[in-house]
Amino acid sequence: MKQTLRLAVLVMAMMLGSHGGALADDLDDASAAYYWGDYATVLKLIRPFAEQGDAGAQYNLGVM
Repeated sequence: MKQTLRLAVLVMAMMLGSHGGALADDLDDASAAYYWGDYATVLKLIRPFAEQGDAGAQYNLGVM
């Protein structure tokens, strides 16, 4: 399950990375936080994207 979420976060980071530096930074930070087991930070970084309707972020929150 951890690998599935990590993969989903990484895919989302790659898909959204072209939308701007700050967005890519947040997703890179979320991916790193997930890798290190800092799930509170992952939630903090991913939740705003989910609330804006991003399906990948919504999926990741659902998996977490």
